Amino acid sequence: MTGRSLLTEIMKLKQNILTLLCVGVLTSCSAVYEDLDPCPTGADVRLTYNNNMQGSDLFDQAVHCAKLLLYDQDGNFIGEYDYNGGNTMGLDLPVGSYHAIAYGGMTCEDAAYSFTNALETGHHYSTIATYLNGTRAEVSDQLHHHFHGMADFTITEEDLTHIATSIDLTKNTNAIHLVLKYADNSPIRANYFTYTITADNALLDHANNIVKQNDAVVYHPYGFDTTRAEENIVKANFAVGRLQSDIDTHLTVKTRYGDTVLDLDLMKYLAQVKELELKDASLDEYLDRQDEWTLEFTLQPEDDKIAGLTFKINDWEIIINNFNL
Repeated sequence: MTGRSLLTEIMKLKQNILTLLCVGVLTSCSAVYEDLDPCPTGADVRLTYNNNMQGSDLFDQAVHCAKLLLYDQDGNFIGEYDYNGGNTMGLDLPVGSYHAIAYGGMTCEDAAYSFTNALETGHHYSTIATYLNGTRAEVSDQLHHHFHGMADFTITEEDLTHIATSIDLTKNTNAIHLVLKYADNSPIRANYFTYTITADNALLDHANNIVKQNDAVVYHPYGFDTTRAEENIVKANFAVGRLQSDIDTHLTVKTRYGDTVLDLDLMKYLAQVKELELKDASLDEYLDRQDEWTLEFTLQPEDDKIAGLTFKINDWEIIINNFNL
């Protein structure tokens, strides 16, 4: 037998084996053989966290616990499922269309958000809402990371086993660091000032949109850092909930005597930063991707007036001149 003939026979043998394997898989799931269990249909739901400034999946690093809410094609509640290790959950489901909502961080012991109502049998997904834990009027905790995502998928009669579906999460909690220093580098005292961020952002609907309550949350620093022994720089650290372009969000610093040092419209200046950091995106897309900012203000020591503003993001700085407070 020539080398070419031998190669031809080997290829035919491989093709026959592949055909037999395919037939075996198909018939094992067929109703023709009533003594064999049908292959379970369903979905393997994978959670990811790519919606960040790195543009890579940071699920393993950032999401510590996760929950999936499942609804039928009419939007009625089917059940809730906890992810117990890993980012993929296998669900055995009949043929049909489904709507899934995923949350990260809500099943952790120190979760920052809770559902506004119990997840009752048969409720519609449009009634789902999450609420910032604690007293809305005053928040001074370092919030546990909170995530949201949703997706639709359909299982058809042609699907012999689980289909793969993915839900990319959006992070709702943010870190804002406020740095104060004097222009002449003289010592500055943290307790000489009061610091707040206000935003009406306590309530989120099923699609992760902020529902205004006409009552702003007042965020206080959860901690302070001093970078040198003589305390010539003060750093106040805030954890705040979801940010949206249409939500009035203000950073305010006052002296202990009640004099206003600054009252900053954060959306106005974050929009300027967005133009430098993610120019082709909308402001809301930028706010979903970026979750940490450092704002450094330089004060005039004689009257505590603002002399300059610098945004520090990752390893670079944005200096904003001639701004109006």
